[in-house]
Amino acid sequence: MAFKDYVTSLRVDKQRIAIIWIGQAGFILKTHSGQLIAIDPYLSDLAHDNLKDAFGFGFKRIMPALFDAKDICFDTILISHEHPDHLDLVSLPGFLNNNTTTVYMNKQSIQMSETVVDISRLFLAEREKQYHVNDFALTCTMADHGEAAPDALGFLLDFGFAKIYFSGDTGYNKRALKAVCRQQPEICILPINGAFGNLNPEQAFSLACELNSRICIPCHYWMLPMHNGDPQHFLNCFNNQTKCKPLLLRLGEAFIYKDSYSHK
Repeated sequence: MAFKDYVTSLRVDKQRIAIIWIGQAGFILKTHSGQLIAIDPYLSDLAHDNLKDAFGFGFKRIMPALFDAKDICFDTILISHEHPDHLDLVSLPGFLNNNTTTVYMNKQSIQMSETVVDISRLFLAEREKQYHVNDFALTCTMADHGEAAPDALGFLLDFGFAKIYFSGDTGYNKRALKAVCRQQPEICILPINGAFGNLNPEQAFSLACELNSRICIPCHYWMLPMHNGDPQHFLNCFNNQTKCKPLLLRLGEAFIYKDSYSHK
């Protein structure tokens, strides 16, 4: 079955949410009503194209894209910041090749996107502000990605029965992350590559515990050679005594969350 058909046919019962890893920091969420949400979908090789003169193969894509940008019609796309492995300007026109998809992104991302798409489809997302988006309430949170992306965002998605926190690219800045820790999201999605200012495995574990999350899904590894990332190191940080449990997803695997989670 083609991945696009898998996503379309995936059934999500009431009070459940499906989470699918699509590589790097990219995820697809699907709700019971069929709403499709993409977070930082990266399908092209734009990072390599932009940076190969300086870094050679360091930013070359080494995991295949699961689908083409026009294959799936998303209701909402969330872009955490303007770096090319998060804001995929090659794929963005394909994502918006319909009349329904809306995109939330920061000011820098909108400015960069206006050269390739109609910006009337793009909504400004700002830190510490809340937006009501179809099946969920969206809060844009602080992310400390340094001077390279000073307005980088994290996302807290509240579906009523569960909260999902996507940190975006961030370091372990307790002051910046204090507000989201008070929200105690059931699921957190955190980078573990420990490069370019991102959390390393130990820091991701510590943050997951401070968030009081039940499940921590790692990301931002095995896509770009220079980004590093060791999922086994991440797993070794956890033990049977911790409330929060790690969850590794295969590329394209759906995780269905309720009170007790299951896989499809």
